[in-house]
Amino acid sequence: MQDALGKITVTVPGTPVRATSNRPDPTEPYHVHAYTVQRRDSSSGKLYVQLVEDDDRSTELHTLAELTKSTPAWGAGISNQGNVINMADVWIDADVPGDSVLISVLEF
Repeated sequence: MQDALGKITVTVPGTPVRATSNRPDPTEPYHVHAYTVQRRDSSSGKLYVQLVEDDDRSTELHTLAELTKSTPAWGAGISNQGNVINMADVWIDADVPGDSVLISVLEF
């Protein structure tokens, strides 16, 4: 089943926003089979898909993807197992306040 986590906006750069922030309880685990993060056209800077709630922009030790105008989308999935990716563990950060992404998911 397809679903959407909606628009995720980073208000303060360096303060990542949880990918599940639009869900009733953003901290509750939400397991999916695959997901895609797409940079919105209105965004003017880099956005980061990361695995930590801390500012990871300088070291990128826990950054999965850096979204730019030339690389506007990124996705991940596990082909041999269903619903093992916890979206509550995915965070979005940005270099510019107000930049945002759209997140879509696939449940097995």
